[in-house]
Amino acid sequence: MDSLLQPMTLILLYFIHALIVIVLSRLLKRIVDQNHHGVMTWIAIVSCFLPLIGELFGVISWLLAKRWVSDKMLVDYGEYVTFDVLNLESLRHEAATSLDLVPLTEALNDHEHTTRKDLIVRLINSNITNQGKYLNLGLNNSDSETVHYAAATMNILLDRYEKELQKAKDLYRLHDESSFLKVVDVYERYLKSGLLEDSSLRNVQKEYAILLENETKSPTNDKQRYLYLGDLYLEMGYEEKAIETYTYITEAFRNEPDGYLKLIEYYYGKRSWTMIRPLLNAIEKYVPESKIPDKQHFVLKQLGGNEE
Repeated sequence: MDSLLQPMTLILLYFIHALIVIVLSRLLKRIVDQNHHGVMTWIAIVSCFLPLIGELFGVISWLLAKRWVSDKMLVDYGEYVTFDVLNLESLRHEAATSLDLVPLTEALNDHEHTTRKDLIVRLINSNITNQGKYLNLGLNNSDSETVHYAAATMNILLDRYEKELQKAKDLYRLHDESSFLKVVDVYERYLKSGLLEDSSLRNVQKEYAILLENETKSPTNDKQRYLYLGDLYLEMGYEEKAIETYTYITEAFRNEPDGYLKLIEYYYGKRSWTMIRPLLNAIEKYVPESKIPDKQHFVLKQLGGNEE
């Protein structure tokens, strides 16, 4: 017994035990599922440093893990470590030729781009705003065929808007909600299309302004009518009328944020800080926080000098 407790004997037994553990772990790896190889390696390492205790602790831990581990966790982990690398080179080549990926401005400015005409024609059925901006790029292109396509497309779109607007105006009835929404939709899209310039733009704006002014001559519970009118006044350069309209919204719809936010945006652009402070106080006093759009919360807090 004393000989077994000698240091050299203990060291020898320690190394023999470690060798047996290593051999057994390699044999077991050939038998058990590959998914458990990592666990077997961990148990072998612990057992080498802590004979008997390591084996016992490792086996108990393994059994508990098999009983309680979440399958969802393993699936999620598998999805996390398994991914496909994005082939950026193929994406670059696709972007150079795809009509859906090529930026319009870049393609129309590129005198050698082969998709210019296709992109221009696509604008006929496109819902993007400022179509006129891109068509003007085509009109200024050095390629005569591109200029022709751009001019033809612009005429088609102008004609389409005019017919759509005329139809909406024919169906429009004062204070009729359904017909009002239809005609407003056409006016808004037409004015934002970028197709109108100079006198034609001014004429359509004046028509639209008259319609909105008639709609708001008598008080209405629809603040959107006033918002359309205020925005239109700004686009036309009638700043005082726009301010009067937005101010009316704050008075008629005191618990709604729209009028206050429009005035704050206007005065912020003018760097008129003394006009912003009363508006911040009013919106804090009268408007429930839940009604303020999320994207405006941070701006209002910063303007008011508050930090979250």
